[in-house]
Parts: sequence; structure tokens; C-alpha cells
Amino acid sequence: MFLFLQSVVFIYGGWPFLKGLVEEFREKNPGMMTLIALAVTVAYGYSSAVWYSVSKGRFFLGAGHVDRCNAVGPLD
Repeated sequence: MFLFLQSVVFIYGGWPFLKGLVEEFREKNPGMMTLIALAVTVAYGYSSAVWYSVSKGRFFLGAGHVDRCNAVGPLD
């Protein structure tokens, strides 16, 4: 259910940028719409991968969290 809702929000909110991405590629002149469409798509993909990993019992920590744990040490 979460993946469905996430996809609806991605398509509804990202549609103008995805449409602009196609237009800019047709003109062979990438610009701001390409940048935003890429960012939105990467965020959607990453969020989907994290959701899938957590739902299957696998969870990975971000690099920032690992760095903090290495610098500060374990929180007891």
C-alpha cells in the first residue's frame, strides 16, 4: 500500500518535471527540468529501495550514521 501511495505522489508531483525532461532531451538542451526530474527520480528510487529493504527485514545504515558511530562511539 505504501509503495502505491508513494508512486501516486511521485507521478502527481513529478509529472511536470518528467514532462519537461522529455522536452529538453528532444531539444538536446538539458536544463533545470532535467536536474529536478533526475533528483525526484533518484529520491523515489532510493525511498522505494529503503522501504523494500525494511519490509523484508533487511536494513542498511546511511554513511553519515556509520561515520557518527565511528567518531562518537556506541551510545550506551
